[in-house]
Amino acid sequence: MNSQKTIALVDPFSSGSQLAHAAAARGFDSWMVQSTREIPPMYRSSYFPQHFKNTIIFDGDFESICNSLRAENIQCVVAGCESGVELSDHISEYMGLISNGTQLTQARRNKLLMSEVLRSSQISIPETRSFKDWLHVEKYLLQRSYPVVIKPLRSSGSDGVHLCTDLTTARTAFNKIIGQPDVYGYINREVLIQEFVSGTEFAVDTVSRDGQHQVAAFWRYHKTLDQRTYVGCDAMELLPYCPSLHRSLFPYICRVLDALGIRHGPAHCEVVNSSNGPVIIEVGARLNGGNNPLLSSYCGGRSQIELTLDAYLDATNFLLQIDRPYETLRHAIRVMLIPPTPGRLKSLPNFDYLQKLESFLQYRFSAMPGQRLSRVAGWVVLVHADREVIESDMQRIRSFEADGLFETEPESTD
Repeated sequence: MNSQKTIALVDPFSSGSQLAHAAAARGFDSWMVQSTREIPPMYRSSYFPQHFKNTIIFDGDFESICNSLRAENIQCVVAGCESGVELSDHISEYMGLISNGTQLTQARRNKLLMSEVLRSSQISIPETRSFKDWLHVEKYLLQRSYPVVIKPLRSSGSDGVHLCTDLTTARTAFNKIIGQPDVYGYINREVLIQEFVSGTEFAVDTVSRDGQHQVAAFWRYHKTLDQRTYVGCDAMELLPYCPSLHRSLFPYICRVLDALGIRHGPAHCEVVNSSNGPVIIEVGARLNGGNNPLLSSYCGGRSQIELTLDAYLDATNFLLQIDRPYETLRHAIRVMLIPPTPGRLKSLPNFDYLQKLESFLQYRFSAMPGQRLSRVAGWVVLVHADREVIESDMQRIRSFEADGLFETEPESTD
C-alpha cells in the first residue's frame, strides 16, 4: 500500500475543483474519479487535471475502481459536485470509509424521492409530483392553482427550471424538458411539478461529521416576480451571521439533513422562509457551486471547502468550531447579468464600466461574440465593507444592461 495519504474526489468540478488544491496544502495527494466517460460541457472549464496524481474513469466496473483506490491509502471519498454524489456514496461505503451510505443515495439525487423521504419525516415541503406524459400533467394541473414550478427530476441549479402561470406555459416547459438531456447528459424521462412557495429564499451551506452539523454560510436570493417563466435568482447575497435567522432556519435544516442521511460532508440547502415557516425546496449533498465557498472565506467567513476537509480528515478541529457563529468582514453579492433582449451576442461595448465599479471583484460571461445569449449571460461579484456601495453598484449594473452592456443581433431564422 502507498504510504502517502491520499483522498479520492468524484467529479471534482465547479467548486469541487478547489478541494484538491486545499488538500495538497494539508499534505494529501488527490485521485480523481470521473463518473462518466465524458466530462459534461458545463464543467470542462473547471477541470484541472494537473491537480490530481491519477484519474480513474468509471466504466461500470465498480470493484476494479475500489481495488485501485484501496492500494493508494485513500483516507476519504468526497463528491466534488452533484453528479458525483451517488458514486462517492457507493465507493466510500464499499471501502468502509466515512460515508453517508447508499440506503438514501437516490433520495439525495432524485427530487421526487427526496420529497417523499422528507414528507415521511413530517418535514414541511412543497407538494411534489412527477409525470411522464402531458395528458397526466394536464389532468393534474386542472385541479391545481398557479403558479407551479416544473423542472427535471435529477438536475441541479437552474437547469430546466420553469415558473408556470397557466396551462400554456406549463405545456411549453414540459416540452422543453421531456426527452431532452439535462446538464449532465441524462435524458429526462419524467418532469417534476412542484408547488410554488412564496417567501424569501435562502441557501444554507452546511458541513457535517457524525451527524453533527454546522453552518458554513447563509445566502439570500434576490428575485423578482416579473420573470414570466423563470424562477432563478437575479442575485445571491452572502449574509453576515444573524442569530434570529440562524434560530429560524438552522434547526429545520438539521432535521432535513438527518432525514436524508447526510451525516458527513457538505450540503447546499435551498429553503423558503414562508409565512408558515421554513419550507425546503431541494438539497444537494455537495458543496455550493462555483466559487461561492471561496467567496465566503474571502469575506472573512467560513470556507465550506476547508470545513469539508476538516470533517473528513480532522474531526477534532471540525468539532471545535461546531457552536461558533461565523463572522464576515465584508459584504458580497453575485449579480447575474441579464440581457434585456434575446439574440446572439455581437459585442460588449461597455464592458469596461463593470471593472471600474468600486466594489468589483470578478466576472464571468457565459457567451462569446457570435454565440446565443441565455437568460443569464454571466455574473459579476461585488465585494465591499460598506453594503451601500454594493447596492449602488448593483443598480449601476442594471443601468448598464438597459443602456447597452450587451450589443445583440437577431438570430437567423434560416
